[in-house]
Amino acid sequence: MKSAAKKRLRRPYRWTALLIFIGLFFLCLLDGQVFTNRLIFLGCVATSGALWIRFIKRSPDPGIQLGVFLVLMLHVLILSLFSNGLPDLYRWQKRFNDRSHDIKQRIPEISVESTATDQRNRSRSN
Repeated sequence: MKSAAKKRLRRPYRWTALLIFIGLFFLCLLDGQVFTNRLIFLGCVATSGALWIRFIKRSPDPGIQLGVFLVLMLHVLILSLFSNGLPDLYRWQKRFNDRSHDIKQRIPEISVESTATDQRNRSRSN
């Protein structure tokens, strides 16, 4: 029992850094899915905040609780700033997906067989 009581709580710095890095990676993707990428980033930030909430509930030291409270307020600030434009991003992503779908429908499907026969016909005509 004494070893469990002496067990030192570790701050979730590493997990926070990993989650924020993964979220920033998704923000930097240029695949046209800006709404989805922003949601993944917000999920990573929220998960990181949940880890800090878990830490603050287990920490008895008031000095540590103040620092963790400031970190949590930073998480809330990031969540509120990045969730502000979600409706516009959803509309933009929907237009992008609709346009790319229309372009894919306009381009005729080229099969391997038709390409091979076209090449044979060209070689015979030359």
